[in-house]
This record gives sequence, structure tokens and C-alpha cells, in this order.
Amino acid sequence: MIRHFWNIISNKNKHEVLSEIEKMVNNFGFIIDYKKFSDNDFCIIAEIDNKKVEVFFNKLSENYKTEKYNTIFLNIPEDDELFLNIKIF
Repeated sequence: MIRHFWNIISNKNKHEVLSEIEKMVNNFGFIIDYKKFSDNDFCIIAEIDNKKVEVFFNKLSENYKTEKYNTIFLNIPEDDELFLNIKIF
């Protein structure tokens, strides 16, 4: 398993952004948890097949400003976990 930590930045409507990202995640895996830190700052934790992570990142990058800021490699044979920090301005 690899834990990926990514930032997603958008200036779109927050409901639209969260809905779009949720649909994208569901196409590649599933949401484990969702946290709201403020009106414009969210975190989605998702599990995605490790063979699909780069494709998922590329899809996100088509619609949002994205950046990878940390990766933790764990020696566990499971799907990858994504921590998506979403900031809406």
C-alpha cells in the first residue's frame, strides 16, 4: 500500500467541486472518510486500486490545480490510500 497526499485547489462552487471529485473517486475506487475543516477546506480519504492511481491523478489534473506533496510507502499488499486536501477559494 502507498499513501498519497495531494492538494486540490479550485475556485468553483464547493458543492460542484465535491460532487465532481466524489464521482471521479467512485469511478476508480471508493471513499473511506470525509472531513470538513472549514467552509472551504475539506479532506477526502479514498482507497483506489494501485494500478489506477496515476490515471486518477491525471483526470483530477484536467479539471483542478493539483499537487502531490507526500507519499508514504508501506509494505502492505492492499490498494493505495489517497488523502485529498481540497481548498476552495
